[in-house]
Amino acid sequence: MKLKLCHLEKHYKQLHVLKDISLTFKEGVYGLVGPNGAGKSTLMRLLVGTEFPESGEILWNEKNTREQMKEYKMNIGYLPQEFGFYKEFTGRELLHYTGLIKTSLSVEQIREQSSQLLELLDLMEKADVAVGKYSGGMKQRLGIAQAFLGYPELVILDEATVGLDPMQRIHFKNFLKEYGKEKTVILSTHILSDLKDIADFLVFMDKGAVIYDGMMDREKNPDELYMEYFHQEGGIL
Repeated sequence: MKLKLCHLEKHYKQLHVLKDISLTFKEGVYGLVGPNGAGKSTLMRLLVGTEFPESGEILWNEKNTREQMKEYKMNIGYLPQEFGFYKEFTGRELLHYTGLIKTSLSVEQIREQSSQLLELLDLMEKADVAVGKYSGGMKQRLGIAQAFLGYPELVILDEATVGLDPMQRIHFKNFLKEYGKEKTVILSTHILSDLKDIADFLVFMDKGAVIYDGMMDREKNPDELYMEYFHQEGGIL
């Protein structure tokens, strides 16, 4: 899969939120980084088709996503920063329901993948408990699980590791690293240390613009790279 963004522009009234965004995503894990208000969440909403740019286009396999939106969305997993669940559903039921809506998998495949993801995210013991009784961290993990149902070609995660304990974070990072070998993951995070071992590429945004787009330097700590680059570019520091 190849995803290409061409000169995207987005405004909210008088606020210029995205400015001439052009990026290409291929297989791998991308760390999307920037201060609050940089435009990261807006960019992710454009990528999943819940909002649209005023100008520019998003190409998936060389074709505008607006011309193939149904097929495109079937190949996307998304975890927004804020999300809600049907509280009366159990975790397992919610994944089964989500799988029926967002994937073309059979019922048997949905059940199998749901169990795999519940196990991966340390939710199996609470799989048959109502989501309304879940803690914040458990809801976060369930949100991650639904994003990966169907094992989509493109997964977009907004602050996914918030609420994970150290061991869960390690397991999840290992999973992302393997997943990115064949598919595309875009991970927006303020926890730069999470990117050190898993990100193949980094995208820095500030004030609605991309100010850095390149491969991850394994020899550098992401925190140091971020501060160094923003200092050089006159960013938030």
